[in-house]
Amino acid sequence: MAANPPETPDAVAAAHVPTVHGSSIRPLLQRLADKTYKKRRAAAIEVQHTVIEMIKASRVDGIPYAIDDAHTRLVGSTNTNARKGGLMALAAIAIALADSNVPGLLSQFTGRLLSIVLVSFSDPDAGVRYAASEGLYNIAKVARSLVLPYMSPIFEVLSRAIADTEVKAQEGAGLLDRLFKDIVSEMDADVSVEPFVELIADRMYVLDPQAREFLVSWVMVLQSVPGVTFVPYLPRLLDGIFGLFSGNDPKLQSMCEELLNEFLVEMAIEKDFDGEAMMPILIKYAKQEEHARQMALTWIAEIAGLDLTSIMTFAPRIAAVVLPALSASEDASRETSISINQAMKKFPFESHELRDVDNYEGHTLDADGAGPATPERPDSPTKFDLVAMLAVLAQQVKRGSAVTRLAVLRWILLLHQAMPIRLYQHNEELSLMLLRTACDPDDKVARLALECVAETASCPEGDVPAVQSSLAKRSLEDFLKRLLVTLGDPKKAMEGRMSFIVVNLANYLGPELLWTEIVRAELDESESSSVRLRDSRHESQQPKSKNDEHAAHAAHRISQVFLREPEFDSVRRMIRDMTTPEAQALFETTYKAWSPSPISTLSICLLAQEYEHACELIARLSDLEVTVQTGREVELLVEAIESPTFLHMRMHLTSAVHNAYLLKALYGLLMVLPQKEQFTVLRNRLKTLSDAALALNQRGTETKPQQRATINWDPLIGYFDLVQARKAASLTY
Repeated sequence: MAANPPETPDAVAAAHVPTVHGSSIRPLLQRLADKTYKKRRAAAIEVQHTVIEMIKASRVDGIPYAIDDAHTRLVGSTNTNARKGGLMALAAIAIALADSNVPGLLSQFTGRLLSIVLVSFSDPDAGVRYAASEGLYNIAKVARSLVLPYMSPIFEVLSRAIADTEVKAQEGAGLLDRLFKDIVSEMDADVSVEPFVELIADRMYVLDPQAREFLVSWVMVLQSVPGVTFVPYLPRLLDGIFGLFSGNDPKLQSMCEELLNEFLVEMAIEKDFDGEAMMPILIKYAKQEEHARQMALTWIAEIAGLDLTSIMTFAPRIAAVVLPALSASEDASRETSISINQAMKKFPFESHELRDVDNYEGHTLDADGAGPATPERPDSPTKFDLVAMLAVLAQQVKRGSAVTRLAVLRWILLLHQAMPIRLYQHNEELSLMLLRTACDPDDKVARLALECVAETASCPEGDVPAVQSSLAKRSLEDFLKRLLVTLGDPKKAMEGRMSFIVVNLANYLGPELLWTEIVRAELDESESSSVRLRDSRHESQQPKSKNDEHAAHAAHRISQVFLREPEFDSVRRMIRDMTTPEAQALFETTYKAWSPSPISTLSICLLAQEYEHACELIARLSDLEVTVQTGREVELLVEAIESPTFLHMRMHLTSAVHNAYLLKALYGLLMVLPQKEQFTVLRNRLKTLSDAALALNQRGTETKPQQRATINWDPLIGYFDLVQARKAASLTY
């Protein structure tokens, strides 16, 4: 670790090999190789005195030879005692050089001395390895800052020695570790930590607990040096530190937690960090156990607060972690996740909207959405992946808690507000999500989903492109068609949620608009079914009767809501009075849309006071297949007749103008009913008419009800017959 690149042990050795052999310490070599420690130590002290005398006599040129003798004749020996003595001699030479007070003399030989000692840490004998620790300790103690240029090879040796299997060698390494930490703590702030970073990062994944603790402790020491910063190197270190933090060692966890918190403080001060490079690491650990998850979430929250743009490339992956945690049992994780979620919403998503709003999905759209062109994509320095984000939102809708599902829906509202054109590109995925949540058992979730449907189906006030209005209308159509498919499935028990969905959607969109759009969607599906049937016959394929069955089931369910719920009272009144062309058009569309369900078609005619045509429909029932489901629908119609919705019709029973066809229709309905509860209800209703009233009304049997609007019944009844014939054909084909 230095301003100049440190020399490797081999390079240091090559730079100081003397060319002439022979030194004044040769008489001491035998004693340095003695088998007893005391004699070796005494000989080492004599080496120290000898070198001091050489310096005093200005024989400095003999020092390289002394070092070389200790190296080649002792450290390089096959005798373990000689190797130990040689290491002691090298330390003695270093002490003598330091005591000489000759400027630059110790620094001249520091590299050579270190290179020899460091090699000895790989000695197979534990005693020699301990002697190497002792020798290095004594050299470093007198050399102090002179060892800093060689910290890379020293640190590499230390990281191995600290995990030595021999206790004595390990103890020696521990002493060295403390000494070098002291030396490093005294170093100047302008010294680079980059070599340390590479050495530490490469060793973070070791399994030995002492080696792990050693690495973290070194980072903490370096972090404490004034002016030294690890912030630029966090992407290189973070994975290893989090890996240690997520382990099972309480002491190591505590050390890592302290270190990670210090890094956060430093990042907040410097504000110059690579959040984008760190984000994949943080996301990885945010998915792990509680301890690591909370720390990773804390880091993501801090980075989001300091540099939001750096995390938005990873917004989908962050959302996949944060959204489920919004309902976490741990308060800290939940609150931090809320913070992250709110922070991401502050991103300027508008910058990712299509600039040329006439371009959409490779097509220039007019009011009908036609014409080729190439869409212009936004040019933003931060890439926000809307496709990936929608995939995550869809996944969380399926798996998440109610809190998570609410958060998903709020994201949809935000994205629609900021980038509606791009969001409409994914209308299929969007409508599926909204339908799933609209059917949610949680009322808050379902209500917010329906609000999303209404928002995506509308445009803001002011000057908006025609294409946006067209796409908004299409999004509502797509949702309603999917809703009708769900309502048309008899296996799905929608009665519990059907009214809730339709009524709340009416509150957001308006009852007349919703009624109009739903019956149009029903009619489109019915006509599409007709085309599929015709094509299947042409291709000699078996037609699918389920299409018509589902259409009939959906029509019945929708009619139950429209005819009963008070939210649609204004629309029912409009159809009943039939005083405007709009009312007549809505009636005719509803008639066609409900044609797959004869009883639903009959109900709209009774509502519209078209009693004569109701009689005609009832007469046709005898030619149609009357199933158990048909009987149930008739019973429900009788229930509706007894409700406030049909009060006007019941009053018409006393009217000479209306009574004849109405009575005929109701008696016809009575004949369809099985003799159960609703049969009795309707029969009793009809019995309440007095003989006098019946006699009075006989005069009106040939009188047609007053028409409030001119309806051409031929195409309507023709359409009804066509639909019923198609149903019959699909069942028998």
